[in-house]
Amino acid sequence: MTALRQIACAPAVPEPAAVPCGRRVLVTGVGGPAGRAASAALARAGYSVIGCDMRRVPFPFGEFETALPVSDPNYAAQLGAMLSNHAVDWLVPTVAEEIASVAMLADDLRRSGVAVFVPEPAGAAICADKWHTVERLRAAGIAVPASAIGAPDCPEVAELGLPLLGKPRIGRGGRGVTVYDRLPEAAPGDATLWQQFLPGAEYIVALLPGRAEGEMPLAVAVLEKLALREGLTGNALSVRRVTAPDVARLAVSAASALALKGPLDVDIRRDREGKPYILEINPRVGARLLDAPELIAEMIALQQGGWPG
Repeated sequence: MTALRQIACAPAVPEPAAVPCGRRVLVTGVGGPAGRAASAALARAGYSVIGCDMRRVPFPFGEFETALPVSDPNYAAQLGAMLSNHAVDWLVPTVAEEIASVAMLADDLRRSGVAVFVPEPAGAAICADKWHTVERLRAAGIAVPASAIGAPDCPEVAELGLPLLGKPRIGRGGRGVTVYDRLPEAAPGDATLWQQFLPGAEYIVALLPGRAEGEMPLAVAVLEKLALREGLTGNALSVRRVTAPDVARLAVSAASALALKGPLDVDIRRDREGKPYILEINPRVGARLLDAPELIAEMIALQQGGWPG
């Protein structure tokens, strides 16, 4: 018996009469900026929001549950129990580490009546590893910064030049991203992705691809980052909407190259000459979701219209 079938036997909590049918949503990672933004947007849209996180956090948008980490063997069973017990119609995962696992569960979730918008498992796995993302996009002819893995003193890393950006291959939220003016002495092996540092403007593209390959995207919003938490890197402290067709086209092309579905939060940066490059693709809603209301509006339309993902 699968984890989802095990929890299907659990009694469901009746849906409150005040909440319209089909408007109960579980948002994961509500202690983080993406989870808070998604919760706020969905609460404003009239959804009954259930939030969960690994630690108890203030949650002004509805009910709260403490969740297991995705690495826990009971993660799927607990997730299924929360969905069943709260009679949830829609799951919105916002934690980068859990997207690949949710993608593996997505077909079972949709068959049980829970909408979830995530990539296919193969695409989610590629996005989870920034080096694999670079390799696949580069092979598809999509512009990515010159990149390498290995010890800082290996020829492939030295050839990138200075300044040099180092970031975890698997990570999120700008954690561990550092710009070096000289090669570091530490040798973290293949756990770090090294990239040529691009000094130009940086953007977030909030993107919802079309439902079928080749279909026009349902929503595209380009947000220029005006201030970054760590100065040269990190989460955007403020943004402004801009018209940047080349940036939008690059994000759409990258999503198409990896056959990605569901909401995407794409980081793009220009080089000294102004050419845009993909930095990474997060296959989930982002922290600046409230600055891209058309994306959540299209997701709501899809969820209410019955398209499963």
